[in-house]
Amino acid sequence: LRKQLPLQGHNLLEPPPHPREFDIVLCRNVLLYLSPEKKALAFERIAAAMADDGWLMLGAGETVIGQTNKLGADLKARGLYRLVADGSRIEKRVADRRAAAR
Repeated sequence: LRKQLPLQGHNLLEPPPHPREFDIVLCRNVLLYLSPEKKALAFERIAAAMADDGWLMLGAGETVIGQTNKLGADLKARGLYRLVADGSRIEKRVADRRAAAR
């Protein structure tokens, strides 16, 4: 599986190399070492890198809650975050999943 996936390291404080193309961003136990200003910038950069239906995975001691309005917690997947415009996009995904499960 690893050979089939393109993996790429990147500085969180720099503009994304491929805006809106990352399906998943793994950023575990990194943000807790940043100042609030740098953390806000990192969340801006991560959000700019993520595909519309992309995922962000943070470490257990990290969260986006209260730190950015561009990302929100996924209601069904603890520790995973999604892009949000006004909060409705996550709610819609949950409603879509429930409808599909029926």
